Amino acid sequence: MVKYIIKRVLIGLLTLIVLVAITFAMTKVMPGSPLQSKMYPEKFFRKWRQHMDWINHR
Repeated sequence: MVKYIIKRVLIGLLTLIVLVAITFAMTKVMPGSPLQSKMYPEKFFRKWRQHMDWINHR
């Protein structure tokens, strides 16, 4: 019984790792940015970009 539980937990962890890796790869491969849509004003986009540049260049 313990062997069965360990096997199921390991399979679950492996599945979780594979799903996280696939999701990460898909977000890196997809073009564009979520902020490129028309629902955000240009002022917000400029401010967000300045903030991200500040974080990345510390």
